[in-house]
Amino acid sequence: MVPFSSPLRGAALTEMLEAFVEMVASRVAEKLRPMLAETSAPSPSPLLSKCEVASALRVHPATIDRLVRAGRIPFVRVGDVKRFDLELVRLALSEKPARAEDRPPIEVQGPLFGVHRLSRGGIKK
Repeated sequence: MVPFSSPLRGAALTEMLEAFVEMVASRVAEKLRPMLAETSAPSPSPLLSKCEVASALRVHPATIDRLVRAGRIPFVRVGDVKRFDLELVRLALSEKPARAEDRPPIEVQGPLFGVHRLSRGGIKK
């Protein structure tokens, strides 16, 4: 077997490899640049406190609490604190809430269903 001998050694070989790596990297970057521009996601909206959202919507902070309890606006829990994305809150509030007649009926079941209350004036339902 004949040993492989290269005319490039040491610094010349290193320079040639660095140039090759740079050329490959620039070609890969050229190919990926259009794809990355198409798929780059917008930066996320900052998460706001209840008071900040209330101020932006021009409502009292208690109104935000009521909307959260009613399930009308989305929030993220960070530790013990609720944080809100203002864009998502505005979107949720722009949707029309379901009317009572559009909701499915609630079936009442349980041990006290149908029990009447007895008072001085007679039986009350």
